[in-house]
Amino acid sequence: MKKSNISSKTVFIFSFSLLQKLEEQFGFDTATACDGEVIIHLYARGGAEYTAKHLDGVFAFIILDTAERRVYVGRDTFGVRPAFKSYIEEKGFLSVCSEAKGMNQILRGKKSCARVFFQA
Repeated sequence: MKKSNISSKTVFIFSFSLLQKLEEQFGFDTATACDGEVIIHLYARGGAEYTAKHLDGVFAFIILDTAERRVYVGRDTFGVRPAFKSYIEEKGFLSVCSEAKGMNQILRGKKSCARVFFQA
């Protein structure tokens, strides 16, 4: 199978257990054993909604599509792996956490917490 052009997509994932099943079902040519790679291939094939429809089980992910300048946040239907998000428009700052308390300092404007997120 021809490899997709997926160089502009980045994925972070918390939990996903169907790597082998999806690789076989779709015939993905994976380069790693990382479960996030399957999500990259699903996204390249059909976009964010397509990706979420094909995932089953407990998962949460963030897709940063630099080519399209879009960010997608997805989680399982029942929210077993939650994904809390907040966008501060005047600062152009997006935060995503698996627990709401992770955003407390950000939403209150604490500079010490914001520095952690911006450090390289």
